Amino acid sequence: MTATTNDPATDDPGRGEPGGTGEELLAVQGLVQHYHRRGGVWKRLGGHGSAVVKAVNGVDLAVGRGETLGLVGESGCGKSTLSRCAAGLLRPTSGTVRYAGQALDGPPDREQRRLVQMVFQDPYSSLNPRMTVGQTLGEVLRYHRVVPRAQVADRVRELVDLVGLPPRAVDQLPRSFSGGQRQRIGIARALALEPRVLIADEPVSALDVSVQANIINLLLDLKESLGLSMLFVSHNMAVVRQISDRIAVMHSGVVVEEGSTDQVFTSPQHDYTRLLLSSVPRLATRRIPAVEAATA
Repeated sequence: MTATTNDPATDDPGRGEPGGTGEELLAVQGLVQHYHRRGGVWKRLGGHGSAVVKAVNGVDLAVGRGETLGLVGESGCGKSTLSRCAAGLLRPTSGTVRYAGQALDGPPDREQRRLVQMVFQDPYSSLNPRMTVGQTLGEVLRYHRVVPRAQVADRVRELVDLVGLPPRAVDQLPRSFSGGQRQRIGIARALALEPRVLIADEPVSALDVSVQANIINLLLDLKESLGLSMLFVSHNMAVVRQISDRIAVMHSGVVVEEGSTDQVFTSPQHDYTRLLLSSVPRLATRRIPAVEAATA
């Protein structure tokens, strides 16, 4: 990926080395996200006023430079809410999000949005069905002024190639692609801003198993080649094991266990972690077999 910023990579506080350095890059401190629920089931059960839903209830979590942190837990545990707060898409009830030690308070500005980007779970609903891949990527590049306008078309082609899509994809609409290919488009859109942290929220849960392998391997390759840090969110312990350097286990709005991938899998400390692991098949290798990228 060709750098387009003026600062050299060695001076960039977000540029990391593959495998992690142990230095925090993206961190949340005391993060709380509460919602007030009115009506619906709460009202039918005779409730008055509003019920407080404690989606995230005081979480400290950090992603190291060049590291992949897997955030795992069952649906509804608060992991997606946490990831959206970390990406600046939700403003937390309280707590702080920091990038390279600097608090990101209030709505993120244009430069902050470039630092932390998100890949969403549903690759189809997150894309404009009326815009070609080239238009989607070009719009991002032009709005954020990543490259001069005269270079946008070339940069779009680079991004398409970077995620393993054929050149003709530039002129096609999302409906022309499979689920895995659409997710590649979503990844390309996130990478268009040259982020230092990639937050992937259940990026393979809607895909077939063989296609999941292709997307996981793509993310592993991108992490190495671009020096990315990554927060990988999933309910699937087996998937998280393949891609993560460390794992944080989330349950009912709090992180109940955190450690290296090997530690969590070989010596789990919390009953909830042991419950999640009880249904995970043993996998011998880190990189999983994949079908040809063109079919994914």
